[in-house]
Amino acid sequence: MKAIIKTKIITVAFAAMFMVGFSKPAFSLPQGPVELRSIGNRHNCPLFELKINNSEVKEFFISVKDETGTVIFSERLKGKDLTRKYQVGAEQSELEGGINIRFIVENTATHETSVYNISRKSRTVDEIVVARL
Repeated sequence: MKAIIKTKIITVAFAAMFMVGFSKPAFSLPQGPVELRSIGNRHNCPLFELKINNSEVKEFFISVKDETGTVIFSERLKGKDLTRKYQVGAEQSELEGGINIRFIVENTATHETSVYNISRKSRTVDEIVVARL
């Protein structure tokens, strides 16, 4: 169990360090100040993108916690229009029972906080259709 948690911590840390994007698209629709979305899988692990839409340079504290409240990863970011990608360091086969992660983004100046809960549960549905001929 501790090996899985260490793997998660290391993977999220390296993914955050190497997947930094500071470019702004040529056209974008107005969004909220903080946006988190799932962008698929990379190396069979879930991948999320965090966008912080701010026009001025501000400092933010980001923390990622697991279902028990243990901090998996945390970092301080400073800048404007920040984009980060985070990869959950567990393969899909390890997540068959489900996933429950919380992303917390806090503006360090105003202490405004945005919290995102990510959960995934798998289930199988068998559907039987009876049709009259």
